[in-house]
Amino acid sequence: MFGFLQALQRSQVTNDTSEHPLQLYITKGSWLHGNLSVQGTARIHGYVEGDIHAKGTVHIGQDAVIVANIHAGHLIAQGPIRGDVVAKQKVQLLAPMALQGSICTPVLTLEEGVKIAGNLNMLDTESGNIP
Repeated sequence: MFGFLQALQRSQVTNDTSEHPLQLYITKGSWLHGNLSVQGTARIHGYVEGDIHAKGTVHIGQDAVIVANIHAGHLIAQGPIRGDVVAKQKVQLLAPMALQGSICTPVLTLEEGVKIAGNLNMLDTESGNIP
């Protein structure tokens, strides 16, 4: 977890908990199978299989393993994801993460060492429309 926090500081990520409070925290060693819906922010450091929906930010830690489609306002990921990602505001991918799936977002930042196998769709940032 220290590496994940260090990476967050390195990328100068702001904490959006005032607008979307932390509502879900999945610890390392936890395993979840199903659909998650969160009105606020979620931090995931365990294994999740299914779908993840969050109005706020979804933080994926380095020790997490995600086999799910993710729909969020903002995604910050350092652990591996196998699934499609849709983020209305921004996607930040931090090393050593690997993503196998498509990304649909108006803003994408990649740290050196990130691996992606999939398609990218950059939305119109003014309208924020998701196809």
